[in-house]
Amino acid sequence: MPSQDLDARLRAYGDERHFRGKTIERWLALQDEDAAALLELAESLRLGENQLRDLWQWAEEVARRDGCSVATVLATPELRRALRQQGGRAETL
Repeated sequence: MPSQDLDARLRAYGDERHFRGKTIERWLALQDEDAAALLELAESLRLGENQLRDLWQWAEEVARRDGCSVATVLATPELRRALRQQGGRAETL
C-alpha cells in the first residue's frame, strides 16, 4: 500500500484526470515502487485512464513473464530511452 504522500499524489492525479474509483483503488493496492513507477509514467505522458490501464496491463504481463516487478519493467533502459526521445506524446506512446 502506498505511503501517505504517494497515496495523495495518486488520488490527485486520478481526480485531475477523472479516473474511476475502481482504477484508483487498484492502483493504491500496489506496492509503493510499482505504484510510483506507474505514476511517473502517467505524469510524464499525461496518460488518461484507458492509456494507463493498457500500459499497466502490458507491464504486468512482462513482469509475470520475466519474474520481476512492474517497476523493474518500467525502468528498463529501452523504455527509459523511448521516454527521453524528442517527439510528440503520440510517438512516445
